[in-house]
Amino acid sequence: MEESPRTQFLQEFTAALLNEVARRQFPQEKAPIKNLLVKPELPKNIQPFPVIRTILPHPLPLRRMPPQEMQPRSQMPMQKIELATLAKISAILSDPATSSIECPGPDKPLMVSRRGLVQSIPLQFTTEEITAIMTEISKKTRIPLGTGVFKAVLGNLLITAVSSEFIGTRFLLQKK
Repeated sequence: MEESPRTQFLQEFTAALLNEVARRQFPQEKAPIKNLLVKPELPKNIQPFPVIRTILPHPLPLRRMPPQEMQPRSQMPMQKIELATLAKISAILSDPATSSIECPGPDKPLMVSRRGLVQSIPLQFTTEEITAIMTEISKKTRIPLGTGVFKAVLGNLLITAVSSEFIGTRFLLQKK
């Protein structure tokens, strides 16, 4: 059986590498070590590289995804969220161009992010309305509301809120 050039190169390289390591580890011996590689003799009926058979006779076809599955999430139809306390901003939430709504605190104008631009709108929530919104979201998501940071997902909305006794509660609604 004739060896391929690759096999010969690998054997010569390995022998040279082993000789170099042996020379560095045992500097008192001057003669290179010969026959470090022992070539096993294979029986004639065994091939050196077995043929790998495939399980399937043909490759699987690639699956094409329909165009509606490949839409960005911001363009996907919004899931209906029934929150009575958010009725004031339901038109803004249903707008596909809106990506987030921020309430910076009680009696402060809402900040709406549309197409990458943040706009202030003349809508405001009172302390009672903010408390009612957060309580309803807490009940729907079954996540307890307390002071500090509150994070929840409801439908395709990510709600992040910070509750404080000193500055009041502020929240951010982001579409997923």
